Amino acid sequence: MKAKVVQVINNLVKNKVSFTAYDITKILRLAGESVRHRHVRPLVHEAFTNDDMGIYHRTLCTLPGIGSVNVFHQPYSDPDNYLSEWVEDENSNISVFFPDVDTSSSSIISAMTDDDDDDDDDVSQPNYDEQKVKIRSICLDPNVAPHRTFHTTKDGRLNIPSCVCKAVGFGSEVRVGQTTVLTPNGEMVDGLAIQPPSSANSNNKCLHVDTDQRIRINPRTLNATFDDGNEYKITYDNNSVYIYQD
Repeated sequence: MKAKVVQVINNLVKNKVSFTAYDITKILRLAGESVRHRHVRPLVHEAFTNDDMGIYHRTLCTLPGIGSVNVFHQPYSDPDNYLSEWVEDENSNISVFFPDVDTSSSSIISAMTDDDDDDDDDVSQPNYDEQKVKIRSICLDPNVAPHRTFHTTKDGRLNIPSCVCKAVGFGSEVRVGQTTVLTPNGEMVDGLAIQPPSSANSNNKCLHVDTDQRIRINPRTLNATFDDGNEYKITYDNNSVYIYQD
């Protein structure tokens, strides 16, 4: 099922559509897949956390008659304009978002029936960012020892996951600058420090924390400190995040 969820996500992203995890459940059902939303939802959030949605953002919105829902959208698209009934709209060509499977002999299951789930991502549901977050097959839990390994995305960016930003307590703006980092084996190596704005780092590069509470470090910033490679270590203390290489 994961491959089909990813195919639907890719089709939605390619067409620049705003969507929720429940939209993907409905699309799969219309394509003839017998799926339960509680199995689809974590796969959608995993795809976002793994940066498989590219530039898409995730914003928690309150929809009339539904409640709090995570909307996945382009950075310049207003998530408040999302319409929860767009999949059921008879003018929508939903088939273009179907996974690449043969549905000619499949019985179409009503996408309007959700027999076991509540609405997509009500705040009463588990917050996947606050649990173990999968980053390109690497699990990070802010309650365990840091110094975990992360890989850059296809376009060379390094994403600082939201659970780390929350653990440190970052606001909407941070500063990034060169520093030295003490590794677990006692070596001092070149690295980057991400910290809240202060008079001491006012001349450092300013970065904005995304609405999904992640920080994205672009290749130029990484290349100014590190020679090469797409693998980095991330650690943090009570007010800073540090990036370095072994």
